[in-house]
Amino acid sequence: MNKKYIFHCMCYSPKVYSGLDKFTLMLANKLAKDNYHNIFLFYDTLEDAPVYHEALIESGHTIVLLDSKSGTLKLLKEYLNCFLLYRPAIVHVHFTSAFKLLTCFLHLFYHFKLFISFHSTVNPYSSYKEYRKQKGFVKTILYTWYCRFVYRQSNAVICVSRAVEQQYLQFLHHNRKVKCLYLGVNPTITSQKEAKAILHFENETEFQICHISAFEHLKGIDIIIEAIALLKEKYRLTNFKVCLIGTDRRNDNYSKMIKKLSTRLQVQEHIIWLGKRLDIQYILPAFDVYIHPSRQEGIGVSLMEAASAGLPLIGTRVGGIPEVIIHKSNGFLIKSESAAQLAHYLHKLYLNKEIRREMAIRSKEKWNDSFNIEKQTNKLYRIYINA
Repeated sequence: MNKKYIFHCMCYSPKVYSGLDKFTLMLANKLAKDNYHNIFLFYDTLEDAPVYHEALIESGHTIVLLDSKSGTLKLLKEYLNCFLLYRPAIVHVHFTSAFKLLTCFLHLFYHFKLFISFHSTVNPYSSYKEYRKQKGFVKTILYTWYCRFVYRQSNAVICVSRAVEQQYLQFLHHNRKVKCLYLGVNPTITSQKEAKAILHFENETEFQICHISAFEHLKGIDIIIEAIALLKEKYRLTNFKVCLIGTDRRNDNYSKMIKKLSTRLQVQEHIIWLGKRLDIQYILPAFDVYIHPSRQEGIGVSLMEAASAGLPLIGTRVGGIPEVIIHKSNGFLIKSESAAQLAHYLHKLYLNKEIRREMAIRSKEKWNDSFNIEKQTNKLYRIYINA
């Protein structure tokens, strides 16, 4: 039997072996059993994610590296040549509007199943009316055309949260092909004792707080540092540490800014800068609570990972975060920009181990119900096959 090809158009250069990467690899391995040959398209290099690179090779998938520095037209020409070489039966475009548009135009002339994902905020404003006010009439018309063209040409439009789905639907007349499908993460397999040993926390007695993200303004790490100052000054807490995991995403010196802020607020002794980690699922049980004060968020895979580790969660009421955190059930939701609320709920969890224990149980339940990687990849697999 001739192999059928499927394109996973990731269109980025991975910096870590992320939750999306693990999700897509598991899905690809399921498709391979049905005689699909998986082709992953990335930008430039996988050198920053060697574990992911090795996993793709070991699974027998093909990797295509597109030259993002060659300019948009040459990049699209590379993609077009690749498409014509393999003539895929299924194409799933995850990122980059230019690739989504080109693939939609190809769909007019070639017979294949097309799936488009929206992983982050479609409309950064509160409504279609606000979008038009901020962007103007012409840009609104063009973006509306783009959304509707993508919808018409796709077999399904996949949104990673209900919040993203609702934003996308503001630009459409129909919703039949729009589907919300959460990403999933693996279960945590290490115990708290094992996780503490990895981080050399065995003899530590502090209240351990964790945050994971690319360091950028949207993730609100400056809000975390302001909350640390409040814990120290207002609540007189001394026995706590905040572990920040991640590195700069952009060359905007955000890391330098937040380090200067921590120095100015005199909270350096409460912060551990863990940098880039490849063992997130192994170390999460070492912590007492996970915090995620993003200013904007599609949904947040690290929140799912923290839920799988059975951690109480604190996050902002933005994007898809309230779909992971159920207020007063598995965590607390706070207003965007509110260091005061973040500090308040951290103090509450610090004082009450029983609340932490109950929320930890419900976080684990929430992960299994909504963010279990095995269940979620099976859902997308069925969408592919039944389209």
